[in-house]
Amino acid sequence: MPMSIRPAIIADIPELMRVRFLVKENVLNNPALVTPEDCRVHITSDGFGFVWEDASQVLGFSIINTRIANVWALFVDPAHDRKGIGRALHDAMMDRYFAEYEGPVWLSTDPGTRAEGFYRKAGWVAEPELWKGEVKFWMTKAVMSVGSGELLFGDLGQFFGQAFFVGLFSVTAERLAAVAGDEGNALDQFRQR
Repeated sequence: MPMSIRPAIIADIPELMRVRFLVKENVLNNPALVTPEDCRVHITSDGFGFVWEDASQVLGFSIINTRIANVWALFVDPAHDRKGIGRALHDAMMDRYFAEYEGPVWLSTDPGTRAEGFYRKAGWVAEPELWKGEVKFWMTKAVMSVGSGELLFGDLGQFFGQAFFVGLFSVTAERLAAVAGDEGNALDQFRQR
């Protein structure tokens, strides 16, 4: 069976737990904190998930809780890091979320980790202050689809101050530049506005 992304199902839960306990960052030392029942609830009544599968083995998964608009999990088997699995799972999850929901979505992760860098590179915008010792990120449909600063301000204006939006607009310009393939020129034009 070739590698593929598909929706997570209840039968995947043992594999999700296996991958969850293999990770080297955001290590879960107490298995009671994330149970198979938690996974079941998050992929059924409270949200949905995706798995990356190769030869019937789950190599990574993503889960979003749609009730509270929170990315609950995105993990890849460390033996398969840096192969694009995490980004593919992220994009599948976010594409479905924004096809079904309009509001912003958030997540949190430990500061100074590869996960923090991953989310920044994917266009997530961090709150100016740590939240419960973690970096709290936000994503909107407009940012995900490389939207305009005006749309972004309307989406997140109720949450943050001016300094946050300077960073948010920079992220948007960088995403626009990446899509256009002309980073320097697009950023300069955006900053002149």
